[in-house]
Amino acid sequence: MIPGQICDLRLAEDFRQLDPNGTLLFPCSCYNVDVRLNVAQEVPWHWHEEIEVIAIAQGRGLVQAGGESWLLETGDGIFVNTNTLHSVHLVDGGLCQLHSLVFSADLLAGVPGSVFEQRYLRPMLRSPSRALPLRRDVPWQRDAVSAIEGAYQAFAAESFGWELLVRAELGRLWSLAAEHAAPSVPVVEESGDTRRLKEMLHCIHEHYDRPITLEEVAAAANVGKRECLRCFQRTIGVTPIQYLLRFRIRQASRLLAETDLPITEVALRCGFESPSYFALTFRRLTGRTPREHRRCFSDAPAVKQQA
Repeated sequence: MIPGQICDLRLAEDFRQLDPNGTLLFPCSCYNVDVRLNVAQEVPWHWHEEIEVIAIAQGRGLVQAGGESWLLETGDGIFVNTNTLHSVHLVDGGLCQLHSLVFSADLLAGVPGSVFEQRYLRPMLRSPSRALPLRRDVPWQRDAVSAIEGAYQAFAAESFGWELLVRAELGRLWSLAAEHAAPSVPVVEESGDTRRLKEMLHCIHEHYDRPITLEEVAAAANVGKRECLRCFQRTIGVTPIQYLLRFRIRQASRLLAETDLPITEVALRCGFESPSYFALTFRRLTGRTPREHRRCFSDAPAVKQQA
């Protein structure tokens, strides 16, 4: 069984995940993530070219993708389309255990132009719905979540023929989604909100280590302060300042885990002028002090190479 993992993503400036998923021989990765272990108790905003499917193994989580949000509970799941900005957040300090597979469409398509690609994959990949929630109380969606779990269990066991079993279960999932949810529509362009959000998040990521104002964040997307606030709330459900604090804490987590820098120096490098405020914020968002987190992180199971 794959142990519980911390999701510590390496991201490019545009939030694309830098860590590879799978290999050329088998373009699929599998993860078992305890969201409680993550900094700020979330899988941070990111995207990748591969598809991601998630089953909620235990607890519940708030999944955000493509400008929408869903509260998913044990037995629910979600299909996240290619190139879709998404995140997962813990709810009310509870439990959220995710079983996730991230895979290239090539795993199911076979040769380019095949019937699998044209009849089944292409309609889903071109869907204007960038994510598809799967609820346990809808029969076909419950079967789809069962397929995700089946693929996860086969991947985790790695017994003879596991690659065939993973591919078969993902094919079952795709068949269900294509039959019940795939529209026949052209590709849609990225929304204006998403484009503006990426520009503003890039500004935060570039300047998080110094004081940064709401005006600066808004100016990065050439919008006013009110539109900046509305865009953040509509798209990711938090204010720019809340996102800035969470991002600073994620960066601090990496420094605590990967360096021996004094905690005061970590605070300063991550934009906190007051070490006491840093410690207070860190504990509020993670449930641990910086010192406790450094010890916990160094002893944690293998890092997740992915969301």
